[in-house]
Amino acid sequence: GIYCNGSPTIANCTITDNSANNGGGGTNCGYGTVTIINSILWGNTPDQIYYEEHRPPEIYHSDVQGGFSGMDNIDADPLLGNDNHLKAGSPCIDAGTSEMDSLGIDVPDTDIDGASRPQGSKYDIGADEASADSPNDPSANAGSDQIVGDEITLYGTKSFDPDGSITSYQWELRHKTNSLHN
Repeated sequence: GIYCNGSPTIANCTITDNSANNGGGGTNCGYGTVTIINSILWGNTPDQIYYEEHRPPEIYHSDVQGGFSGMDNIDADPLLGNDNHLKAGSPCIDAGTSEMDSLGIDVPDTDIDGASRPQGSKYDIGADEASADSPNDPSANAGSDQIVGDEITLYGTKSFDPDGSITSYQWELRHKTNSLHN
């Protein structure tokens, strides 16, 4: 996750699947006032956020597993794909904000892939800005190249669909004859 010492602003980040020995698998706020906006903190162990009682972070428009008080925060499965992009139907879509001028916070106007923000009516929470008009393309991976002999095995387990789960694999086998020249 992130260890913060000082007073950083963390904006439009997806912090997931991290672990720590003590506290703050997602973020350890150390000494200072940490501000988190439009961010996802999910699946971190032993907890999402660790902070000293007298220095709680300021969290706005974020999805925090287990919940966290603050303006427009949610506690809902963000529906992340294999590459941590938002799947269709994610509660993080159009749930963020760009209106943090009153706090002097600038939120990024592009996402992790360089797509402009917002794509919908509001900013999305997290590093990815989902687009209903152009869903993320799936990636097919049948494994390493093989020399064709009597038997070949194709695995699709390294394939992924950032907009949802792959429910089946379909292979089309074709025979191509190449003449060999010495």
